[in-house]
Amino acid sequence: MHYIKNYDSLASNENRKVVLQLVEEAFASITPEQVFTHDFTIADDTLKIQDKSFDLSQFDRVFLIGFGKGSALMCKIIEEKILAIEAGIGDKFQGGMVIDVVDQTFQKLAFVKGTHPLPSKENFDFTKKLIDTYSNLTEKDLVLITTCGGGSVLLEKPHTFSLEDMIAINSALLDSGATISEMNAIRKHLSQVKGGSLAKILYPATSANLLFSDV
Repeated sequence: MHYIKNYDSLASNENRKVVLQLVEEAFASITPEQVFTHDFTIADDTLKIQDKSFDLSQFDRVFLIGFGKGSALMCKIIEEKILAIEAGIGDKFQGGMVIDVVDQTFQKLAFVKGTHPLPSKENFDFTKKLIDTYSNLTEKDLVLITTCGGGSVLLEKPHTFSLEDMIAINSALLDSGATISEMNAIRKHLSQVKGGSLAKILYPATSANLLFSDV
């Protein structure tokens, strides 16, 4: 099975096949399964995420939070890796919360199917519950976060605006021709969880944010 859907029609000679195979290998190297095999490892009491290491013996509890399109798959892989370890991090894993636009099943994570590109009551309710649940963590807690594209809409709790207001604002931004960076510069000033605010909510827990983006 090829990542390039029209591979066979494009591979009309040997030179094209070589180029197409290079592209296929590039796609294969960034699949979630490959990324978590090489860049997310747990050995003894050490969790290593790329070049960052976390001493798991320093934490009593481990939580997992995911938001954005694709975050459910990422969290599914992480949950399976953690629960496969009988002692250590497996004993400390308390579960967590995930919101995505596609259905997913978990053993210990609470899942909500949200909406994108416009926010909804489901998105707002999920974010409120996340704030309420993780506002009182301690230095002995470790929070793993997966952030994917669309997370700025799926994880949303404005300071004062209503859902209707936020739908109107996001619709206007989408129609404005602004880049995603420009839109997020506005969104972060309206939100209780953007622009570093989520980190403040989780503090003083240690947070590790795994970012997956096509930007």
